[in-house]
Amino acid sequence: QQALQQLCSELGGQVPALRSAVCGAELLLTAHCHASHALRSGWSLPQIGGELLDATLAPYWMEPGDAVFSHVQLSKRGAIATGPNMSGKSTLMRALGACALLANCGFLCP
Repeated sequence: QQALQQLCSELGGQVPALRSAVCGAELLLTAHCHASHALRSGWSLPQIGGELLDATLAPYWMEPGDAVFSHVQLSKRGAIATGPNMSGKSTLMRALGACALLANCGFLCP
C-alpha cells in the first residue's frame, strides 16, 4: 500500500500526459483493427469524382454470401429508394450512411 501511495504521488502531475498517451494508443489500435478488417473484407478507399455516385452495396456488417446487394445511384438532385415492404430500403440507407461516415473520416469503405 505504501508503494502504491508513493507511485501515485510521483505520477500525480503526469496524469494529463498519461491520459493523452492512452487515448492516442486507443485511436491507433482502433484504426489498425478497422484497416485489418477492411483489407480482409475487400473494402477500398472511397473514389469521389464527377456528379454521380453509382454503387452496388450490401450491409457492411453482413457476410457477402448472406447479404442482398442493392444498386444505387445518387446525384446532386438526390435519390429515391422504392420497393416493396421488407425489401431492404432502410438497410440500404443505413449502409450508405455508414459509408458516408467512414469516407468523411478518411477510413476504408465497403
